[in-house]
Amino acid sequence: MYATESDAAAHIDPQQAEAEIRTQIARARAAGIRPTHLDSHMGTLYQNKALFEVLLRVAREEKIPARISRAHAAAPFRAALLRRDDIVIDRIISIGADVPPERWTEWYTDAIRKIEPGVTEIIVHLAHDDAEMRAITAGHPHWGAAWRQRDFDFFTSDEFRRLLRENDIHLITWREAAGVAQARLPAPPKTSTCCRAGHSR
Repeated sequence: MYATESDAAAHIDPQQAEAEIRTQIARARAAGIRPTHLDSHMGTLYQNKALFEVLLRVAREEKIPARISRAHAAAPFRAALLRRDDIVIDRIISIGADVPPERWTEWYTDAIRKIEPGVTEIIVHLAHDDAEMRAITAGHPHWGAAWRQRDFDFFTSDEFRRLLRENDIHLITWREAAGVAQARLPAPPKTSTCCRAGHSR
């Protein structure tokens, strides 16, 4: 395993990456799961043109939106690959390792209050701080068991629900997010080609 996503991306064969993505989708569907969108752990498939192209190709062919924000799309090599009908959400919010545990609620509260109109994804890592999760995340205080418990506690709290109401924020699924993003696409330009208008009974 490589230490960072950039190291991993530098060594991944794009063809093997594509095969792995397609295999995961097929296995999920075989288990009765309908994938809502495609993501890449720690952004590995967003690191270079070849891997991002793989992600987009599979997303388009499988008709599953890839998780892409405007910030992702701003990178020149990604912008060059994106098409008009690709789903791009407005922003992604994620708490960082620089936030101390005692400021967890404060940070999320401030971030939610500052959300602007549009489609926003908040990345959360939910789990219980128990023996199993501590064993899985041993040696990783960031995104570890205690981190995930703090996320779980905040996003299942009455305070979180109150913030949603007060700031007129509506929770939606990724399928709904894709629909919203598609609806905001500008109409295709008119062309000079002609066809006969008519109707059917």
